[in-house]
Amino acid sequence: MAPVNDALVHGLNLTLVAQRLGSIRVGQAVLYRQVEVGKVIGIDLADTADKVNIYINIDQRYAALVSPESKFWGVSGVSIEAGLFSGVELKAESIESILSGAVEFFTPEPAQEQQLSPVEQSHRFTLHSEMEQEWLQWQPKIAIGQ
Repeated sequence: MAPVNDALVHGLNLTLVAQRLGSIRVGQAVLYRQVEVGKVIGIDLADTADKVNIYINIDQRYAALVSPESKFWGVSGVSIEAGLFSGVELKAESIESILSGAVEFFTPEPAQEQQLSPVEQSHRFTLHSEMEQEWLQWQPKIAIGQ
């Protein structure tokens, strides 16, 4: 079995920890506001086999988007809600995530008079099973690299 790729030479390498792998696969996009800013580069069981480690790489240009408070979740692309009186509602993410799934993240605005803290290589985050609506309200202005 080939070794798991957990880091690339360029960019910001991070680890997402999940209870289960779900639909995440190596090569899938990492999205910020539905724009691809990185990729899933490796997947492995944790040393104690009770969690899954998902290794991602954020392109150097977009590394400033990640702070210790960032929230990550898996995107399957399509959700369907049906109700007896409300009918059927189909919600879809981008075409790319519909076809292959993705990981998405948002970063909150820093507390007043503070700047976003950068994260170090190999920082660990929890991969949430779904997005919380309040995360969509976050609108920090973050200068990205060229």
